[in-house]
Amino acid sequence: MIVGVGAAAARLGRPVAVSSTVLEETIEGVALGEVLDLVEPDAVVICEPSSLQVKTAQRGRIEITLEARGVPAHAAHPERGSNPIDHMARALRILAQTDPPEDDQLGPGILVATDVVSDPFPSISLISTTVTVRFDRRTLPGEESDQVLEDLVRIVDHVAPGCFSARATSDTVVAYTGATIAPLRVMAPWRIDPEHPLVQTCLEAVTIAGAAPELGVWGFCTNGSESARRGIPTIGFGPGRESDAHIEDESVSVTEIQTAAVVYQHLALFVAREPA
Repeated sequence: MIVGVGAAAARLGRPVAVSSTVLEETIEGVALGEVLDLVEPDAVVICEPSSLQVKTAQRGRIEITLEARGVPAHAAHPERGSNPIDHMARALRILAQTDPPEDDQLGPGILVATDVVSDPFPSISLISTTVTVRFDRRTLPGEESDQVLEDLVRIVDHVAPGCFSARATSDTVVAYTGATIAPLRVMAPWRIDPEHPLVQTCLEAVTIAGAAPELGVWGFCTNGSESARRGIPTIGFGPGRESDAHIEDESVSVTEIQTAAVVYQHLALFVAREPA
């Protein structure tokens, strides 16, 4: 992106900003939001790996904690209490058997448990007070976070009426600078019309670069959640395969990098060229 936009710089009539932001893997869009506040762009191109496809949609993400509250009792007399571990175990089985919502392009709005914690821990000879499970819920266009949380509680509430609650998390993250931030983990899904001028312009740039002009969607969440949430036209385009991103031995084709640079150059010229 830097090379491609740089190659077009002398012929641009409007500014084009290239942003490199941190913590995308854990708090997608938060750092980009600071850039958007500063630049106020008319359009955004997310440069995550896309195999040189123009990406027109992605699932969002909500990090959720579901808490089951019990009644403590001595482990020698469990009948005197209410065990939240039992409640949560039943709830997890129910959730595993519940069909997620589905999108024709993006697939299912999956719900995945990622950790579980009881309180107190360790709980010696005592039924725990609470059990909390963290979930990663992939959201689809049209879904609202409040409704997702309400639906989660509704599905499991009959296990132990009134004992379950759900919320979006806001755990503190520490940046490499030592700065801390605790954003709400609600990243929006998005979709742009394939006929939108930004999409069509990018396809034209791909063609000029000698690659096949193809559309696609992302299976993962990106910084585009923040720009799209703000109503800014957003697409994705980048070298490399989605399956190779965010892994230990990540790699990118040099040929695709070279092609992508040409695409970025022409895309910048098309959208920000100096008037003749």
